[in-house]
Amino acid sequence: MTLTAYGPLCTEVYEITKPIDRDYPDVRYYIRHLSSIGGRILEAMVGTGRLLIPLLEAGINVEGY
Repeated sequence: MTLTAYGPLCTEVYEITKPIDRDYPDVRYYIRHLSSIGGRILEAMVGTGRLLIPLLEAGINVEGY
């Protein structure tokens, strides 16, 4: 069997295991390292916004799609 899409079950598991408004080490890492960039930053495949929202709240000039 070959999966060709990110199915509903995968989405549900992701949302259960990585809820929004939690403190994730990767988010702190990106905030620390992206804060020094002067230009705009693009986050591709934003999904639930688990990374995008904290970056915006930290004042980082980021856009996502």
